[in-house]
Amino acid sequence: MTGEGGSLKLGYLFYRFLVSKSVFTVSWTLFEIFFLWSIIEQYHSVFLTALIPTISMAVQLLATIPVGHVIDQLNKTVLNFLASVIFLGGITLLFLGQHVFIIYIIVAISSFANTLKGDTFFSLIKERVRNEGINKANSFNQMSVSLSSLIGIGFAGISLILLSHYIVLFLLILSAVSIFTSIPVKSKIQAFKTHERGRYRDIWAIFNQIKGFVAFGLVVNGMFVAITVYAAGLLKLYVHSGPLEYTLFEFSFPLGMLFGSLLSLSIIKNIDSYLVVGGLVFFYAPLILVLGLNRIAWIDILTAFLIGLLNPLINIPLMSRFTKVVPLNIFGRVSAFLRIFLSSSTPVMAALLAFISLYYEVNVILTVIGLFMIPFSLLGLKVVRNFYKLESSESSISSDQI
Repeated sequence: MTGEGGSLKLGYLFYRFLVSKSVFTVSWTLFEIFFLWSIIEQYHSVFLTALIPTISMAVQLLATIPVGHVIDQLNKTVLNFLASVIFLGGITLLFLGQHVFIIYIIVAISSFANTLKGDTFFSLIKERVRNEGINKANSFNQMSVSLSSLIGIGFAGISLILLSHYIVLFLLILSAVSIFTSIPVKSKIQAFKTHERGRYRDIWAIFNQIKGFVAFGLVVNGMFVAITVYAAGLLKLYVHSGPLEYTLFEFSFPLGMLFGSLLSLSIIKNIDSYLVVGGLVFFYAPLILVLGLNRIAWIDILTAFLIGLLNPLINIPLMSRFTKVVPLNIFGRVSAFLRIFLSSSTPVMAALLAFISLYYEVNVILTVIGLFMIPFSLLGLKVVRNFYKLESSESSISSDQI
């Protein structure tokens, strides 16, 4: 951004909102990791622990369409600011206590805020960045997610081991910083949009072109949610690790993402093709099988790092391609519908996996998922190839950008 309503360069306002989003992610990650471990340690129940990601994913799914509609209509920086305020409001409920049901309520509120925060920032990139700068902006966005997740996990580990009594104070301070760094600016969205209102038939036309990609992503997301649901149970009950190993396991995934994001900045032109992205999808899947078969903590930690490393190398080219092909006047709603379809299996699978864990051991479930995903991932090459055939929409802006 060059100023109020100006272009979103990688300048002051871009970094200010990026910092706000990053601090928000730190606080959300700190909250989630801390209470995932606290619940598994207190209740020794994978089911009760798995309800945290299940509630989070369900709220994200339900909030996606109304959030996407509002983003297309209102000032995105105001909505970004509001997300941080809502999160702070949820955290204040910890003053009522840390009973599991209070935690579930906070998860629901925070998950809504997290959806609003992330979607508004993603839409800001589309609104203000030229097509040739989108890869760079998405790389920095992905890098910030990785780095802030690492910091949040580090805070969570320190809090679990040494400073558990200060968890509420940490969350309040971080929430306040996120609010302060997301003070809204005036928006001149109209200057960058066509006068025609986005219609739902236009959204359907876009989805008709990417239906194969959406269906494939639906299944993959549903399967990989097992890592989120079973992480605490896998390390605590199966590998018999303590909070240090659990923290390192959670730490290794965003650390891998950070390395992958940094790597993508220098090799994005080499990996931005359907052959490379499709091939990476195939190598991504068997790593779940390793988690299911292994009983050594450091191997699980290394496996999580490799999964994290591949994640941005796959996601950044696909995110950038999506950003380029969707017209600005319906971008928020298309993004919302895409999230709905890609994520609709996630809360269902999270709930199902939580239920199955009552009857089968975590490692057995992960092994079965890994065996299924290996042949299924072969479809990824065809799906990604068709996705790359789509043509870019009009440039988001017309002058003096990145």
